[in-house]
Amino acid sequence: MVKPADGLVTQKLVKNSVVFYLLPFSIRNDALTFQCIYDRYKKLANSFIEQNWDVAFISTNELANVIREDGWKCISPADFNTDYNNNEWFERWKGVLNGSEDVLHEAFISQSIEHLSPQMIFCWNYDGLLKKHCLNNNISVYFNELGLSRNPNPTIYYSDAEGVNSTSSLVDFWQEFRHFELSENERTIARLTQGKVRANYRISTERQSEMRLQLGLSDKKIILIALQVEDDSNIVAGSKFDTMQEFVAECLSHARDDIQFIIKKHPAQAQCKIEVENVPVITNEYSTQELVAIADGIFTINSSLGFEALIAGKKVFTFGVAPYAVDGLVVDMTKETLSEPSFKGDKIAGHDDELLKFTYLTYHQYFFSEDKFFNAESHIRRYLLNKSAGKMSTSYLFDSGSFFKDREILINRFQNKVLQNSILGYEKWIESLKVTEKNAMEISEWAQTLNARLQEYENSSRAQRLINRIRRIFK
Repeated sequence: MVKPADGLVTQKLVKNSVVFYLLPFSIRNDALTFQCIYDRYKKLANSFIEQNWDVAFISTNELANVIREDGWKCISPADFNTDYNNNEWFERWKGVLNGSEDVLHEAFISQSIEHLSPQMIFCWNYDGLLKKHCLNNNISVYFNELGLSRNPNPTIYYSDAEGVNSTSSLVDFWQEFRHFELSENERTIARLTQGKVRANYRISTERQSEMRLQLGLSDKKIILIALQVEDDSNIVAGSKFDTMQEFVAECLSHARDDIQFIIKKHPAQAQCKIEVENVPVITNEYSTQELVAIADGIFTINSSLGFEALIAGKKVFTFGVAPYAVDGLVVDMTKETLSEPSFKGDKIAGHDDELLKFTYLTYHQYFFSEDKFFNAESHIRRYLLNKSAGKMSTSYLFDSGSFFKDREILINRFQNKVLQNSILGYEKWIESLKVTEKNAMEISEWAQTLNARLQEYENSSRAQRLINRIRRIFK
């Protein structure tokens, strides 16, 4: 018999927890600015639920009401009697992006994360104070945003422990990755990606001539000046410009006799006022793809347009902290002065291999595809690998799994496709042999029949000749 214990010892099963952090104070005087991001994160949150993780959100009070109505757990400033002054949002946001001290905001971060006890945090865009807190408390944080390639090009996502855009680790990752030699299979994959992008920036000669005529352009080289949103995080944290007028003025200071400029406003800030003389300022009259297609070079602060133009084979000049401003491929105007040969907007010469490798790194290693980004397994695998590697972790564990593992998978997929095509080719060849064999058998049967008939004919002819001889004898 088993004697029952005097008491029962119970232990609560603790599940892993993930938090989706949406800025808890209003920006641009709209408390629901990040609702569209919440709609994205819901898909990933559901994927974590399927992996048996607890899920919670952090947001503004107003967005928290929307999130809770959908049945999710959410923490907001009101839960800790925190009251942000929304009238001072820009200075606070600028400080958050740059990691400046903010006692009120830091206290809310500390209280909310201590209450939720997550192992992993996803933050849309960037919060330098959140990053600092997570580093001090050994919590894995990943900063997210749409990557440098968007529609109509392949859509990719940031998920970087260092940050996004100007705070990302892409350039550092490139410094190590560039020492690897791509296999021919990987080069083919990169070429296919380049082909997809470049196809979006091709227009006919007739269309180019038509646009030049409409814009009053001559036969000189064309430099496209791409404007950005003035209060966007890219500009706030990654440039010296307070207005796009300041940016345009610096661009035009580099005017030469052999070039001409066109200016494209950002679609989200079409009301932006730009005062220039004899330079076309375009709002929505032409697509961005058309403008890049006719341009020989691109002037940008740090827009994703610059990255896409680079992959499309254009010469790119950056005037701010651009995540894609890698040595040898992009002219970084924050570090260099223009030289006559590089300024002419000629096609990048002598760097085809580097650009191919950079294409492979960005589209197939550093950034997440949509399928991978919204799959919790991708993030959990990377989280576990980083935890097991500890402080010795390298950039090769950056992506969801080791670089070598993903590289191996891609190569295997490519080789399998090649083998499948080969097998299909062999199957078609075998089928053609079977047809040939069938035809040969039919020809053989026909030849045998013809031969038999010929024999019969010859035999009958011989008999007839013999009969004729006998008749002549008896005559």
